[in-house]
Amino acid sequence: MYATGLRRMEVVNLTVSDINFEFRTVRVLRGKFQKDRVVPMSKIAAKYLRHYVLSVRGELMKICRGGRTESLFISNGGVVFTPSSLYDQIMGYLKAVGGKKKLSLHSFRHTIATHMIEWGMPLRMVQELLGHSDISYTMKYVHIGVRHLEVEYRRCHPLARG
Repeated sequence: MYATGLRRMEVVNLTVSDINFEFRTVRVLRGKFQKDRVVPMSKIAAKYLRHYVLSVRGELMKICRGGRTESLFISNGGVVFTPSSLYDQIMGYLKAVGGKKKLSLHSFRHTIATHMIEWGMPLRMVQELLGHSDISYTMKYVHIGVRHLEVEYRRCHPLARG
């Protein structure tokens, strides 16, 4: 979810054919408001996803209940993930690693948007990546980028130190 910024429902709706390993992209056909988009993924995300599809998923398909499915993600129990079961699974991992901040599945989208802005991605591209229909939804991540900019300014500008 962090690698692509996909929403929980978008992850659950992914099929094997939505993944293009050659171009390292994910086709999101069932996004919010039925908005279609193609989202890039990193080399490392593609590597692990390829391993999952070629090795792990095949084993899970052997125990898959309800016949053959094109759904990309299948639980260890052989069941296609629902939005609530994906939530339960990932929240279990988040609770296991602990931390002081309250985390949610939306934290992945928030984090990737913040990181992309901090690293200089234009706001319009972040909007496309996340599938926001209106740039005002994306604007909420700018204040975090500005805070990062202020810290770096004070650290690097000779007259702003101190």
